[in-house]
Amino acid sequence: MPVRRFVALVWLAVPAVWCGCFDRDVAESEPNMPWTPDDWPPPPRDRTTRLDLVVLVDNSGSMAQEQAALTAAFPDLLSELIDPPPDPDTGRVSHPPVEELNVGVISTDMGTAGLRLSTCAISDVGDNGCFRNTPSPAVADCVPAYPSFLFRDRENAHVYTAADMAHDFTCIATLGTNGCGWEQPLLAMCSAVTTNPETGVCNRGFFRPDAILALLIVTDEDDCSVARDHSEMFDADRSDLGPLNVRCALHPEFLARVEDFVEALRNMRAPEHPERLIVGMIAGVPLEVPSCTGYGDELADCLDAPQMQPRLDPDRPAELVASCDTAMGRAYPPVRLVQVARSLGHAAFVTSICQPDWRRPLRALAQEVLVRMSGTCFTEPRMERDPATCRVPRCAIIETLSDDRPCAPDPSCPPEWCPPANAEDPHDPPACIDPATGIACAPLKRNLGLGAPIDGEARRRCLVRQATPACVEDRCARPLDTGWWYQATGSSDPGPPADPPCPQFQLASGPEGAVIEDGSTVEVRCAESQCPEERQCGPAGNAMSRCCAEGQVCDLASTCGHPRTTTGVCVGTR
Repeated sequence: MPVRRFVALVWLAVPAVWCGCFDRDVAESEPNMPWTPDDWPPPPRDRTTRLDLVVLVDNSGSMAQEQAALTAAFPDLLSELIDPPPDPDTGRVSHPPVEELNVGVISTDMGTAGLRLSTCAISDVGDNGCFRNTPSPAVADCVPAYPSFLFRDRENAHVYTAADMAHDFTCIATLGTNGCGWEQPLLAMCSAVTTNPETGVCNRGFFRPDAILALLIVTDEDDCSVARDHSEMFDADRSDLGPLNVRCALHPEFLARVEDFVEALRNMRAPEHPERLIVGMIAGVPLEVPSCTGYGDELADCLDAPQMQPRLDPDRPAELVASCDTAMGRAYPPVRLVQVARSLGHAAFVTSICQPDWRRPLRALAQEVLVRMSGTCFTEPRMERDPATCRVPRCAIIETLSDDRPCAPDPSCPPEWCPPANAEDPHDPPACIDPATGIACAPLKRNLGLGAPIDGEARRRCLVRQATPACVEDRCARPLDTGWWYQATGSSDPGPPADPPCPQFQLASGPEGAVIEDGSTVEVRCAESQCPEERQCGPAGNAMSRCCAEGQVCDLASTCGHPRTTTGVCVGTR
């Protein structure tokens, strides 16, 4: 049997919430929180409906189309966050709205240490990470002046619609292209979120400690944040340092440490709520390299791509070779930004600035906000399904009834066909066998015995069957049988009436009605298997690789479309 480390999850509603990882025996897991099907949706623990969103916009000379793409996609982001559409079947909204939203816009201009450069008008500190609130003359119907940041709360929500806020964002986020050509996005973002709110220079009143903090960086250049003791980088007369446009690539040793920015950003959220930080980057990663698009923990191979290597352009020696060059313009390898994203892991995601339609990346940002806001969704670790079966092989759901009555019998697999099982190892119970045919079966509910008494009363525990989602056109779709299943996010996992806003567990009710009974509590237990190498069925270290039992062999069978996983099926006697 594989060695397992168990983690316990508490089911708060039809979705589930990650409660933490416990390096101890399952019997010592945290007690369940009560839940009944009639309580949907319950108020999650530590739930917040506040969001502080900072958008950094590169305002150098090459950013006109990119600013237009950002402001064109922003209305969809706001609508999803503050005005979610209702479910056509139930009339309920698909997720709670953001009730208190602050939006601030900053630029990449942090000055040039007092040295004069042609495009950097304020040479000392530039815009200094302060929120920009001057309307653009290029946008119609803007008001003469805006507050230091946009805000929408319970008091003005009835008169300040998502469309109104999106228009105001267009007015202040269209920064134009006359800004400083020396982009320092990491320094600007760090200044905006860590220095200015504390000193009161600007941005005061924006950041709230209990809010989700979302930072969006939009730039077609790499970060060129210069270390304080290397102001010579800005000196146009220092020909020994190379052309100004490529100095940061030629002299990375003169730049501020990436590790310092990562630490500063992480410290923006309290230690008990690291999940409330999201960093999105729309930058110059190449469109044709899949390993350069995704969450930070998915970008391990990005920096090895040829397009991500900073190289002088032989035709234009004062420029780098572009990492992507499309109708949207040229962009350059954002090496330092990818390094930050990799360090932040699943708290950061990167996508290409060279794509013409930005609705998808902004929907991804909205989705990550909803994951963290609802308190009922998985953020870490993300569940991965077996691509051959669309099932989660390392999770089990245990229902604790309100008393000691038997688990509801399943006529297709009655209790007498099932050997005794217990809650200590719910992942590998002895198989239930039809005595007439010798074929294994799985009842909807299986007896796991009585749990510890609660208020002096013993309560029955039942293992709930995991349903098998259908594999439809290389996609995992809604299952046809009754039970529970894990539903990921996005169009690859359709489930009526709409895709969930975040990864979550779902219940598939059958003709017999609801899966979970009134008065029950429900617990999700997941195990991370450590499989001996000789029994691995798929790539070693891959969480989705099966672990074959002794006597079984691995058959690398066809799978239900999964571009990153090669796994197989264990066949033979067990």
